[in-house]
Amino acid sequence: YYQPCATYQNDLDVLTFEIDHAKSDELVSNVQGMLDRKEVLGENVLQDMVVHLGDSRGMSRLSIVEAFGRVGSPALSVLLVGLKTCPNPVVRRSCGKALAKIGDASATDCLIETLLTDVDTVTRASAAGALAKMGSAAVPKLLEVISSPDSNMTAQGHAAWAISFMQGTASEALFERARDPSVDVRLAVVSALGSVAIGDALPVMS
Repeated sequence: YYQPCATYQNDLDVLTFEIDHAKSDELVSNVQGMLDRKEVLGENVLQDMVVHLGDSRGMSRLSIVEAFGRVGSPALSVLLVGLKTCPNPVVRRSCGKALAKIGDASATDCLIETLLTDVDTVTRASAAGALAKMGSAAVPKLLEVISSPDSNMTAQGHAAWAISFMQGTASEALFERARDPSVDVRLAVVSALGSVAIGDALPVMS
């Protein structure tokens, strides 16, 4: 991921704890208008959107997350910086949710790192939710987490959860690991394939 400019990193470090609701509302309104007009959002706007994920109001954060979903992959780099470096866990959680909306598999490695190392349980769960949207691209990495003796039980549980709620596009990759020597991996694979078979994949992520 790209290295953030000093101003953006400073905003993540400081401003995310001091969000002005009026400014947040103005940003959301402006962004929605730009997207409706099919305008390209500049990097400074995308950075402001990440910073305002620190808004204490859930509906405001949801509006920004939804907007990131409309922006798509061009927002990936600023979101990954927010996920990896912002000290405010509220922002990191929302970055994970935005990445789930975008579904760009190139975020997989960063999300796996978050799953393994973030100090905030909800942020790790948010990363798992995003990984569940990546499909087959994330399966090998998630299975590595489950089978590695270096992974803690929480990370293994989140990884198994992500696999179990994947869509059918991951089926082929899962079948390849159905006879894995690791019991934990086999259980995760069976659970995931069962989800796909009965058609209830991703019920909590839609």
